[in-house]
Amino acid sequence: MEHSTVIFVLTLLIAFVFLRWLITPIPPSLPFETTSNESTASSSGTRNPENGGSTATNRRNRREVSDSMIEVVQAIAPQLTPQQIRYDLQRTGSVEVTIENFMETGTLPFPPGESPNVHLDEDLEGHNHAPTSTADPNLIAKYHLESKVNEDVEDSQNKGKWASSKEERSDILSRRREEMILKARKRLASQLQNEI
Repeated sequence: MEHSTVIFVLTLLIAFVFLRWLITPIPPSLPFETTSNESTASSSGTRNPENGGSTATNRRNRREVSDSMIEVVQAIAPQLTPQQIRYDLQRTGSVEVTIENFMETGTLPFPPGESPNVHLDEDLEGHNHAPTSTADPNLIAKYHLESKVNEDVEDSQNKGKWASSKEERSDILSRRREEMILKARKRLASQLQNEI
């Protein structure tokens, strides 16, 4: 073989090894997963023989729980309370593991001293309050169309047109809204007549 061929083959080999090294994925450093052995060891403050580390070391390696971490989990699981999410994030140290825990079980554990009933009561209290504003009972009353209920509804002549001024567009849209409400009312009345 010629000298240039040997150099070319060696260059290809070195480039292949370098690219192989560059492309290989870095093994993810998994957060410390809480198992039953670890949780008992952490509650007693003793050393865990399985992983060879102490609970103080585990806590130092975890990130602090931030509001943005809680918001990410709550976007995926809105039914969870922020206290549940914070408690699980403190245990796992990872948003991904917390989301996996939620996906597997459908919920997250409550912090010690809290129960699900407390949060249900708070939710019920929030829903039992009467609304402060009085809502109109129907669209006819809301848009003051009582006088037009018995009139025949005509299709607007500007159905496909768009007016150039803002006032004309507003008038056209309000007429269309009134027509739609009145047509729906008449359609419902005819359906009710057919059922009887």
